[in-house]
Amino acid sequence: MISYERMIMLASKNLPNRVALTNSSSRLSRLSLRFLLRSLIDKQVEILTPFETYTGNLTSVQSDYVVLTESNGSVVFVRTAKIETVIEL
Repeated sequence: MISYERMIMLASKNLPNRVALTNSSSRLSRLSLRFLLRSLIDKQVEILTPFETYTGNLTSVQSDYVVLTESNGSVVFVRTAKIETVIEL
């Protein structure tokens, strides 16, 4: 796997959706991930963790977790440290 500060962020004309893949807990990766997540507030996203995949409207990005509202109205809190992939839908 290619590693740039152990985080890959893709945003290109060929890939319309913003994607972040991370496998690091480094400070730079956490800050980059938070920056990307903040740009996705009020948008539909898919967040993959080692345990589950969450899909919904990203409503809030806090220092160590994000808040998603799923289509059924459920509110989900996801720890930022557990996020492996974020995809804008």
